[in-house]
Amino acid sequence: MDSFVIQSLLVPLSIVGRISLAWRGAKCLTLRSAVVTVAAEVIAMSERSRRAALEQAGLLHPRAEEVNADLFCSGEPFFLAADKVQVKYEMLRAVAVDGASVVAAAAAHGYSRAEFYLVAAAFAERGMAGLV
Repeated sequence: MDSFVIQSLLVPLSIVGRISLAWRGAKCLTLRSAVVTVAAEVIAMSERSRRAALEQAGLLHPRAEEVNADLFCSGEPFFLAADKVQVKYEMLRAVAVDGASVVAAAAAHGYSRAEFYLVAAAFAERGMAGLV
């Protein structure tokens, strides 16, 4: 089953009086009542090629086989247990949004309690870049 990845997710916005927008790689950009709709090129990517890209970037989860969180077991191709950044983000979200305990969320995402706190600290300090 294929998943989809959007190229060029960088959408810098600057507000000076009215909203001005810059978008790299967009095919369509519209502004309606302060709602921005962006249609970007979408490329079908097989799970195998996605894993290869993650491996090349050094972003494979070291224990993907231990991930048993519902999202990653749902069969939805968007969620890939091998994607360490996505798994870390969903682990943090499970605690912050879903109210899961740190121990349960860490275990369900293939991490230890101690690793959870390291990930949380890195995210608090550097945002998404801290999850790499």
